[in-house]
Amino acid sequence: MDHNKENTSSDPISFFPSEITAKIFNYLDTKDILAASEVSKSWYNFIADSSHCLRKVKLNFNAKMIADGEGIDNCISIMENNRRSYENIDITGIFFRNVMQALDMMKTSTRWKNMNMKISSFDSRMDYSIYFNTFANTMEDLRMENIRVLNNNHDAVARDLSFPKLKVLQAYNIEPAIIEDVFRNITTLDKLILGSYYLTEKAKDNIVKLLKSNKDLKILELSYSCFDDVMATENINEGIQFKLEKMYIGGDFFNCYNYQDCIRNNFINFLASQRESLTTLVFDAWMGLDILKMIYQLPNLKFLCIGNMHIVNESIDWENVCLPKSKSLTEVTLLEFPDSCDMLKAFASGTPTSRINVTFKPYLNFLQRLHVAYKVKRTFGKELNLNVTNWY
Repeated sequence: MDHNKENTSSDPISFFPSEITAKIFNYLDTKDILAASEVSKSWYNFIADSSHCLRKVKLNFNAKMIADGEGIDNCISIMENNRRSYENIDITGIFFRNVMQALDMMKTSTRWKNMNMKISSFDSRMDYSIYFNTFANTMEDLRMENIRVLNNNHDAVARDLSFPKLKVLQAYNIEPAIIEDVFRNITTLDKLILGSYYLTEKAKDNIVKLLKSNKDLKILELSYSCFDDVMATENINEGIQFKLEKMYIGGDFFNCYNYQDCIRNNFINFLASQRESLTTLVFDAWMGLDILKMIYQLPNLKFLCIGNMHIVNESIDWENVCLPKSKSLTEVTLLEFPDSCDMLKAFASGTPTSRINVTFKPYLNFLQRLHVAYKVKRTFGKELNLNVTNWY
């Protein structure tokens, strides 16, 4: 070894590749990562370099920081004095008194790309429109969960917002007013996840508009209530241009009050419009035998998952059910499966070469589960690739 070339620096980050150093810094919270940037010039350059740490490290603005007012001020001061390409931030527990502090932190960068905001509230519609406007032009991945508006005056005027680069939008249990105002001008989505429990008519209209405006959408996840509201919309399928690859539907929509009246037909037409592109379908509960038969005929579907199989509120003679032979399905997952050999045989008959994953309902004992699996195996022999994940 040439000791003359040996690194004699006492700086620990000089001994590791930049990728390893970035992972080490990733364990620090916001206050510590910003404090670390002031340790030395080399640490500052590394942390502030957009090609290294700050692309991977998430800044966290949360209740703990709020309690430490001096800590927040120090973080904001460091960020203001060292304006670089901060991109990722998690915000948790921000209430209307602290919005301005969060806004000050957001203003320290002009390149925010990824934000995850949880359990927070704004004082008014104008407040959140000002807040979102600080990063709307650069945001690519926006995830919101349990967001409230305290003074929800529907007559209030919010600023127009535009998200020209947004690819991922996730909204779980957020105020309908935010859907009304924030979701209006988004046309670039690849992935949309909606899980709100209550929607106003205007919010419903904006969601439908969102679906019809995003022609490049590939992944769609809807909770039970959102699915119900969307699929109950008249002419929902008119104007939809996207071709989904993956779709997730939550809740027991088969038993909703108006399923047979309009949702069923709209959903059948929707599936038909996505026939050539769908590769993954996940249902939180039973969707109906007619829908299942249609699903088995999708030409490119590779993965199907159905949850809560022990609650099939439909009178079906499974012994005489014959599902269409699927030419594309490679894996079928059935969660909380009941003690029904005939039902399992029906699924297996439609996908004789697929891997079938089963989790049995907990109340079934080992012998009952073994009995079901044995009878099905005896019927299909070695052709059936059955995987039971909870024998005991």
